[in-house]
Amino acid sequence: MTQVLATNEFTYEGVLNKNPDVLIDWFDDLGTNNPLSFLSNFYEGSPFKCYGTVWATSEHAYAAQKVYGVDEELYKRIAASTDPQEAKTLGRTAQVMRHDWEEVKYNVMKTIVAEKFLSNPILTDALLSTGNAYLQEGTFWDDTVWGVNLIGTNPDGSTDIIQDPLMREGKNWLGTILMELRAKIRLGIATSLLTQ
Repeated sequence: MTQVLATNEFTYEGVLNKNPDVLIDWFDDLGTNNPLSFLSNFYEGSPFKCYGTVWATSEHAYAAQKVYGVDEELYKRIAASTDPQEAKTLGRTAQVMRHDWEEVKYNVMKTIVAEKFLSNPILTDALLSTGNAYLQEGTFWDDTVWGVNLIGTNPDGSTDIIQDPLMREGKNWLGTILMELRAKIRLGIATSLLTQ
C-alpha cells in the first residue's frame, strides 16, 4: 500500500502503513485517500448515535462531550458543525469544560469509539480486517495523548519521521482503545457502553 503523505515540511512515500499486517501507524486521510481512514476520529463515512445524539464523526461527539451540561450553546454548535476539524476547533474554544473532564475523557472516548464501530457492521468488519496489527495513531501535529508524534530529531539535528514505532513519543490512547475493542469483538464480548 503505497501512498504519498505530505505536511508543510515532510513528504513520505510508502513510509507509513508500509506493512499493515504488522503495524498501522497512519489513520488520517489528509487528501491521500487512505483506506485505513475509518480508524480516525475524523472519518466522515458513518454517522452514529451516542449519548442521545447522532454524530457525523467521533471527533464531533468527543468535542461536544467536553462541554456537556455546562455550555449548551457550544454543545449545539459542535453537533451542527460541518466537518470534524471545525468540531475540534470549537471544542478547543470552550471557556468552561465539564468539571470531571480530565477524569472521564478516556472513558468518553472508549464509549464513542465503541458506538461508532458497533453501530455499523461494515466498520466492525473493517476493524476486524486489521488482523493483529498494532494500531498507532501517528500524528504530525504532536498529539502525544491520543496518538504518537511521528517526527523526531536525528543525531545530526535534522528532523524526520521516526522509523521505529516504539521510539515515537506518545500514549497512543486511540490506538489502544481500537485494539481493545477489536479484541472484544473477536471474543464476542463487545457491547454498547450506553443504554440508548
